[in-house]
Amino acid sequence: MNKRVGCSDNAGEMDRLVAKGLGISVEEYVEALLSKRVKTQHIAKGSMDNGTTLLKTRIIFRYQGRQTFLDLDN
Repeated sequence: MNKRVGCSDNAGEMDRLVAKGLGISVEEYVEALLSKRVKTQHIAKGSMDNGTTLLKTRIIFRYQGRQTFLDLDN
């Protein structure tokens, strides 16, 4: 575990979901996020994404050629 960050103890549920979606450890995800290597894209509610109109705001997370997303509650 990364002692500087203390990732496992301090990571929130969203961090755990994104790390799992990216297929990496929570520690690696938090370290990459803090060092700004994780890129994010916000897509507003009502916008189109892959031919689907979004009912919620979507955040896409990209890291090392992988990507995952979370749909946010209002």
